[in-house]
Amino acid sequence: MAAPEGPQTIQLQILSDAHPFPYEKTFTNQRLADFKARLETIVGIEVPHMKLELRTADGRFFSSLTNDKALLSELNVENKMIIFVHNTGGAASEFDDVSKVEKYEMDSEAYDARENTVRAWKKKILAEKGAGEAESLEGLAVGDSCIVQAAKQPDRRAKIAFLGTTQFSEGNWIGVIYEGPVGKNDGSVNGVRYFTCENLHGGFVKPRSVVPVPQEEEMEEI
Repeated sequence: MAAPEGPQTIQLQILSDAHPFPYEKTFTNQRLADFKARLETIVGIEVPHMKLELRTADGRFFSSLTNDKALLSELNVENKMIIFVHNTGGAASEFDDVSKVEKYEMDSEAYDARENTVRAWKKKILAEKGAGEAESLEGLAVGDSCIVQAAKQPDRRAKIAFLGTTQFSEGNWIGVIYEGPVGKNDGSVNGVRYFTCENLHGGFVKPRSVVPVPQEEEMEEI
C-alpha cells in the first residue's frame, strides 16, 4: 500500500471555547476522525460536540473541517496554522458547503456505544478505582502523560512531574505540568519547590482526579 501523500507531521496551534490559551502541538498527518479523538483529550470537548475551524497563522478564517475521512493534508492543513475547536454542546452543527463534502456524523448515544473511545476508556479507568484506591499513587510515575479531571472544568492533558506528600496539605498529591497556561503555579507552593515548569503551567491535584494516558496513544502522537 502506498504511503499517504503530504507531510508526515504538521505543527499546529490549538484553541478552543474551553481553552482560550493557544499552545502548539505536532501531529502526524492523519484522518480527521482520528485527529478529533486526539483533540478530545487535549481540549476536553467530546467528539460528537466538536466543530473544527481552520485558521491561518495570523488568525484569519480559512475553512471548516468536516470530512472525517480525509487526511489533514488533504484538507489543506499546513504547519503553523490554527485549529479552533468549537463546542456545539450537542446542538446541530452548521457547516459551510455541506453539500460539497462527505460528512460523517455521530450522535452522543452512538458514541457511548463504541468501545474504543476516550470516553469509554475514562469510564473504565474510573470504575476500576475503588474508594480505597482513590488516593493511591500506584501505577503512576513521573513523566507519565495523564488527563486531569477537575470538578466544573474541562478535562486537561498534562504530564506528571511530582508524586507524594507536600507541606501545604495532608495526603498524597500529584504535581502536573499542563500543555497550556491553565495551571496555578510554576511547580512551587508557599516558597517550596516540588518541580519546575513555566508559570501557570503547573498544578497539584489529588490522585482521584488523574487518569493515565495509555502509552500506545502517546506513541501515535508526536
